[in-house]
Amino acid sequence: MTAGYRLTGAAEDDLSEILLYVAEHDGAERALHVHAKFVEAFERLASTPGAGAKRPELTGDRARWWTVFRWIVFYDPETSPITILRVVHGARELDLILRPDH
Repeated sequence: MTAGYRLTGAAEDDLSEILLYVAEHDGAERALHVHAKFVEAFERLASTPGAGAKRPELTGDRARWWTVFRWIVFYDPETSPITILRVVHGARELDLILRPDH
């Protein structure tokens, strides 16, 4: 973690699962590359927190979306440091995953 961003427990779990999956299917070198791209994205979002799109019907008015390969990073740009809320594959049923009551 850097001073510019923090990950929720759910986001840490998401990222761990993603990296394990990539390592098992594409090798450790690819997993390290994917990890580096996530860190790069997190740092970019920390330096430009207004980047990304909003989908208020799924994540409310504060959260924003940013893609890294086929995954979507959901983050709150209004916290200090910014908070990475979740990292979810774009093909998942996002409305079910992101509902506030789940």
